[in-house]
Amino acid sequence: MQRPFLGKIWHKKVSAGILHSCAGVVKWLLLKVVEKYFVHIYTMELMMMRETISKENIRERVRDIVLNDFDDDPSEIKDDTLFVDDLGADWIDLSELAVELSDEFDLDIEEDDINKLVSIEKATDYIYEKQRKCREHLAIKLPRILEMRKQNKARG
Repeated sequence: MQRPFLGKIWHKKVSAGILHSCAGVVKWLLLKVVEKYFVHIYTMELMMMRETISKENIRERVRDIVLNDFDDDPSEIKDDTLFVDDLGADWIDLSELAVELSDEFDLDIEEDDINKLVSIEKATDYIYEKQRKCREHLAIKLPRILEMRKQNKARG
């Protein structure tokens, strides 16, 4: 009667070993796929971010969005015109503006940062600075990822 019991234990150990080995292979394959995906994404983002958008270009695009959102006379809206005080915008208007700016410039604007978008000038400064930080981040991360990729290829 001992043999069937030992057979079950042996079978469980072998099955666990096979599963562990398979999990290792699956993990390795997933890491390879994820690595290639992220290297591609970072490369594309860095290439896009190299095309620096000038502050003047940002200002014009922000101005177009603001003029489209607010029905005021375009000649009354200057770069330093305050959205809340001068144009009567409320939190919902600012939130909608943040979403439009986020879509236009492909940026994530945090809810806490919406209060920084008080005028065309301030929104332009915010977007320009956010893009600068993204470029710096990508410029730092991409070489590290490419180096890791090279090391992984060398290992086989």
